[in-house]
Amino acid sequence: MKPILKSVGHTCLLVCAGLLFACSSPSKQTDAVAIPSYIRNPYERLDYLVEHYWDKTDLRDSIWLQDTLALRTRFNDYFSLLSSYPHIKRKMLLKPLEHLDGVLLERVMGYYRDYYLSEPTSSVNEMSYVYLLDWARKSPKVKMELQRDANAEILRLIKNQVGYKAQNIIYQTKDYECRLSDGGKTAYRLLVLNSSAQDNYLRELSNDANYAAWIKSKLLRVTYLHLGQSAPDLEGLRQDSITAKWIEQGIDSRDSIMRYQVYKLKPNPEIYLLDREMKIILKHPTLSEVKRYLQEHGKEIQRS
Repeated sequence: MKPILKSVGHTCLLVCAGLLFACSSPSKQTDAVAIPSYIRNPYERLDYLVEHYWDKTDLRDSIWLQDTLALRTRFNDYFSLLSSYPHIKRKMLLKPLEHLDGVLLERVMGYYRDYYLSEPTSSVNEMSYVYLLDWARKSPKVKMELQRDANAEILRLIKNQVGYKAQNIIYQTKDYECRLSDGGKTAYRLLVLNSSAQDNYLRELSNDANYAAWIKSKLLRVTYLHLGQSAPDLEGLRQDSITAKWIEQGIDSRDSIMRYQVYKLKPNPEIYLLDREMKIILKHPTLSEVKRYLQEHGKEIQRS
């Protein structure tokens, strides 16, 4: 255990040293934090650096309205320091916002969003951003319309987390109408959300014998939903000679996914792996990652 702790300690020291150097650039009021020499423990040094990071920076100074690159760099360095902790430091995460107002506050909130929702995202990063949104929806310094936006964004992020139940979406196939919340008899459901004209996952799924076998054994159900303006009409959902018949294709008949933005959609199809109760197990995995998960866990379910 000692070598691991030693390695972690060295990592923290390197992070602190690197960010100390980054913070010592000759920008306005950004003197580096001098950690007292008697503080030797890497974690204590990190604590001191985070605690005093903003001591010599007056965020109320209007100079930051012009020097946006320096300010963004300062915040990104600060976010990197916070990411060195095993748990979210909520108080320190929100501390800089106490000294901001107006246009500068809105700009800095954008820095939080860019950092914590940049790809690849993680549940820790998303929850850090939820804490910011929770602050924003309650703060009198934030415009009312932005408070409403923050509240809606919190709901979207929370509902989109691993462990939460997928939304009760009604979709239409060429033969029937169905609710996404209907778990059915299969142990897993692979949900693919496609808001673009590209159907590259249809071909990949159709040509994979593993998925065909899991469908046949009733371990898996594949639901592929076409969304938005690129979605075909019901006639366009007829199976072609390439797409496997076991892929259930449908259309979000009420356009609720796009309208309420419960799911985070990108130009490429998004994937979720759900359990029998429609709870999210894997969020935005690749098809290879889904395959590895089913190969590892599917045998246990089939044996039971």
